Amino acid sequence: MNDLQKLKLDRDRSANAMRAMLDICERESRDFTEAEKSRYEELDEELTMVLTRIENQERLNRALNNRSDSNSRYDQIFRDHPAVENPGFEHLGELIYLAGNGRLDDRFNSLAAEVRAATTKESSWAGYLAPTEFEREVFDSFIQQTTIFDRCRIIPMTAREIELPCWDSEDRESDIYGWSPTWSGEGSARSYQDAKVRLVSLHLHTLDLYSSASNELLRASNFETIIQPAMSKAIAFTLEEALVAGNGVAKPKGIKNANCAIKVGRATAGAISYEDLRGMVAKVIPGDDSGYIWLASPTAYENLLNITDPGSAGTLLFAPDKGPIGGMMGYPLFKSEFAATLGSEGDLMLVNPKYYVCGIQTNPGLIAFEASPHALFSQNKVAYRCEILGVDGDMIVDSKITLRSGDECSPVVILK
Repeated sequence: MNDLQKLKLDRDRSANAMRAMLDICERESRDFTEAEKSRYEELDEELTMVLTRIENQERLNRALNNRSDSNSRYDQIFRDHPAVENPGFEHLGELIYLAGNGRLDDRFNSLAAEVRAATTKESSWAGYLAPTEFEREVFDSFIQQTTIFDRCRIIPMTAREIELPCWDSEDRESDIYGWSPTWSGEGSARSYQDAKVRLVSLHLHTLDLYSSASNELLRASNFETIIQPAMSKAIAFTLEEALVAGNGVAKPKGIKNANCAIKVGRATAGAISYEDLRGMVAKVIPGDDSGYIWLASPTAYENLLNITDPGSAGTLLFAPDKGPIGGMMGYPLFKSEFAATLGSEGDLMLVNPKYYVCGIQTNPGLIAFEASPHALFSQNKVAYRCEILGVDGDMIVDSKITLRSGDECSPVVILK
């Protein structure tokens, strides 16, 4: 039995006990005694608390389920990506190892033939494409190390630039998307309404890696096995940094710098309090909260471990041991080194990545590389250059959302 099922049993137990007490008083045509009244109030308090916990747990489950399985979610990228056949390499490490040592046998010929058409650079360059099966291995590995990329909206791009149609505004103060449906009687005239649409431009930015390896390292017995996981980790780190905090100059614009962000002032300088969390959750978009997640810096994360729920007799608000991803106020909480240090703006963020669109290159080849034993010959090193990925990203909402009540909310809420 999981936690949610136990909570629902507690709910039913309290509700049934309260109903039984009411039935007794109704049959006997009397009011509660003082003892019965006290017990009924205790049950009512327990029921209110468990209903809140059920709501939070269900919201957390919806958020976790929003993270789709990569085998289905990312197949579209490789489906639109012309396959580069593997001419017989055992793994990516072997390919890079042989290229670095200048041992270019016939297997490299088919990989070199396609690189000029595949590169996202405006001018072509000599090198080799990684076979699609190796790209998939790198891709599947690095997405498991990301938080934003694995939850945002992915758009395969076969051109360097695309324009994506989006709604011009999510404001609901007077209409939504330019529409304001009206209640009309029979035979009443209807008014024509224009939808408000804008274009979000995505331009592929190339993630490059220029590095070197000493000849001694290349001769090491395990070099072939360590290169791929190291590359995956480097890609994940750099991409996640851009999607969280990128400034949009030659890289994606990160969620932290979104035009639609709402900044909530903190109650106490240098710390995070229960009041801060309540203020941030109040800015969540009503009816569309299933994709929100918390991002906290390591120092902010430590602070959160000490916050208690005032309504639960000192119970810790955040308990990482309650599940695979600790939830706080019903939303998953992730530690991020790209959030600011405790006390600084952005040390804690509440964001909904499904409002972030990420375009990714698919034409053809995600990884292209070249190796030269000549550039660093005097240092006894081999130089590598990898064109890893073409990516761009931005929010599909470009301003905070005003609700019919006049309150403001956003898919990006930042503690100031």
